Amino acid sequence: MKGFLALILATLFGWSHAASAQNEFVVEESAIECIRVIGPAPELREMSRRVAKRDPGPMVGFVVKLSERANRRALDAFGDVTDSPYDGFQQSRGGVVRLDLSAAGDEFRDTTGGTTPTLPRDRFVLFTMSESVAKYIESQRSRCGSRLRFDTAPFEQLLRGNRETLRGMLDQERR
Repeated sequence: MKGFLALILATLFGWSHAASAQNEFVVEESAIECIRVIGPAPELREMSRRVAKRDPGPMVGFVVKLSERANRRALDAFGDVTDSPYDGFQQSRGGVVRLDLSAAGDEFRDTTGGTTPTLPRDRFVLFTMSESVAKYIESQRSRCGSRLRFDTAPFEQLLRGNRETLRGMLDQERR
């Protein structure tokens, strides 16, 4: 059962070694224009505790806006896409978008939740990671929506869907 859960997590959040073998597009800190935290993600924390046997601390969902160049390169990197069950989103069939903050320090290297199969929507990408990662990015970048109108509703729906999936898996797993 734990192997199955790890496979599901790799698909949803791309944080296992299986995900690193896939085609991936790397988003570096310099490609981030702004950030907006949209909510907690305690299910990912609990899943990490059970599967990876480590506690990453409080987890949150946050959206980052990519530079135009990074967004164009990310979308060009994945030719094989499918519609997501969440309105207006597309997912890569054979790869992930990975947030790489390793230049900021070893504490952010290979962070749980650092990848997502969901492609950028209007230059915005949702990640679910440690609260410390979100706080670091917030200290380096402005808040999305502070200067331009930013609709968080689609990303909140995506985060809710991811959390519901994880909650269902946690409920089915034997303790």
